[in-house]
Amino acid sequence: PAAGGRLYVQVGTFGVAANADGAKARLRAAGLPVGTAKISRGGQAMQIVLAGPFHDAGTAQAALGAAHGAGFTDAFIR
Repeated sequence: PAAGGRLYVQVGTFGVAANADGAKARLRAAGLPVGTAKISRGGQAMQIVLAGPFHDAGTAQAALGAAHGAGFTDAFIR
């Protein structure tokens, strides 16, 4: 679980802003709250796209199912 007991569904890490924007739009269309985290990998700026936060495992699991249904088959809860 993330800090404070909050759970997120991570759907991908993107180096191209347009790809991250597309992922966020797909999650919103699936009715999920969307967030991002910015990281640097090998000197390249990247965005992690997340759904959440969710305060319990059941809600996070339902969101994971919605993310999978939206085509994010590698999504996972963190």
